[in-house]
Amino acid sequence: MGSSLGKHRFMFKGVVGYRRYMKYIYELATIQKHSEVKERLKALNFWNEYGLKATMDAFEISRPTLFRWKKLFISSRKSPYS
Repeated sequence: MGSSLGKHRFMFKGVVGYRRYMKYIYELATIQKHSEVKERLKALNFWNEYGLKATMDAFEISRPTLFRWKKLFISSRKSPYS
């Protein structure tokens, strides 16, 4: 009689994109715990919607900082942990 405790069973093994989707869900769930990450994403989204000057005034963030955050976000394939 074999033990199944050491074996892992994947419910959706073979489904294209499943691993990437689960990683995305995990990141979304854990991002709620990091206020700095939430603040950066909020500033970047605000920048996309209202522009650079409004973002700098609203969040009191310098222009170089915003561009650095944007570069990190894009280079990390849009991962919130950049």
